[in-house]
Amino acid sequence: MTDAARRAVIGIVVLAVVAAGTAWVTALHSDRTLALAAARHGEGAFAAAGSNGPAGFGGQMLVWAFGGFSTDEVKRVRDSSMVAAIVAVRTGRLAAASGMAGYPLVPVEAIAVTDDAYAAAVGKAAGHLAGQLRKGVVLSETAARLRRLRVGTELRLAGGRRAEVTGVVADWVLGGYEAATSRERGRSYNLQRATYLLVRPRGARAAFEADLRRLLPGRTLRFRTPGERPFLRAGDDVLPLALVKQRFGEFRTRSVLRPQPDPRWMKAHLATATVPILGRVRCHRLVLPALSAAMAELHRDRLDGLIDVADFRRNGGCFSVRARPGDSVPSRHLWGIAVDLNPSSNPGGQIPTMDRRVVQVMQRHGFAWGGRFLRPDGGHFEWVGARA
Repeated sequence: MTDAARRAVIGIVVLAVVAAGTAWVTALHSDRTLALAAARHGEGAFAAAGSNGPAGFGGQMLVWAFGGFSTDEVKRVRDSSMVAAIVAVRTGRLAAASGMAGYPLVPVEAIAVTDDAYAAAVGKAAGHLAGQLRKGVVLSETAARLRRLRVGTELRLAGGRRAEVTGVVADWVLGGYEAATSRERGRSYNLQRATYLLVRPRGARAAFEADLRRLLPGRTLRFRTPGERPFLRAGDDVLPLALVKQRFGEFRTRSVLRPQPDPRWMKAHLATATVPILGRVRCHRLVLPALSAAMAELHRDRLDGLIDVADFRRNGGCFSVRARPGDSVPSRHLWGIAVDLNPSSNPGGQIPTMDRRVVQVMQRHGFAWGGRFLRPDGGHFEWVGARA
């Protein structure tokens, strides 16, 4: 090889090394920029909720069935030889007073439990939880911040009622719910439906599950253990209501059973934009970039045909105040952070038919898929952040 050729080869190698280094630095800077932008928009939304706190609910099994459990069904499970302990968790909504004329209420997601049994299910981390539940209302840390309350203050409810705040605990202790109280006090708040059970089984899991299916014939049961989801609750892999409020704003409403956001909140938080494939869409302004990016990726991959745009416009959408069958908590469509794609071919409660390529793209952009919910909803995608 001549000297000139040698010098040319060395020059090419040096240029390649410089280019690679520049690319690496650029990629590193881009990753940091994306991470900072994601943090600003609530990516990894579960991480700051205390859901990864001290180990709790050791040895517990969550048992769920659509529509909850009757008193008779709870007794049948309680009396099983495979059950060492049981807590029926009754869920519902408290109507907190908002102080806003015309929109006087704020829905608060709450549970009522047998105080001693629930504290025992939580474990050593429960501390004085049993007594706190017995004496008043216990708030999650996120709910206490939202309400600007602390122990010793009062939670103002509709109709001039007040409840003393007797405890503030990590979000995971209440399963992500905003408030908790005793079974007895819960009756006066209409927290009476046993939505799920916390059970400490005896013996092998397979034998326990088989026994419960025998005791509750005709019911489609779901079982979960601590750690399978960010929170042990009768909910799916989505943000609990308190975290939705924290990230996307808390609105006032006229009814907690059929809530609709107040106009001031809608003006501040909702926006309309033209999104690839879908066209004009009205969503929460913080979620629109993620939805637009997901649709752009589907378009680049030539997967437009997997989305029924006409069905989206007729029956899907993002922000909506329509009541949906089976909603036990306020629909996330009220916040404009959920979107329904191909809903007619993916009705709730049935085996999803959504193409998995759509699911994968949506998940990459922070949307959890309803096809994996306790009650499958194959057309539903709900923003949760980077953990989708």
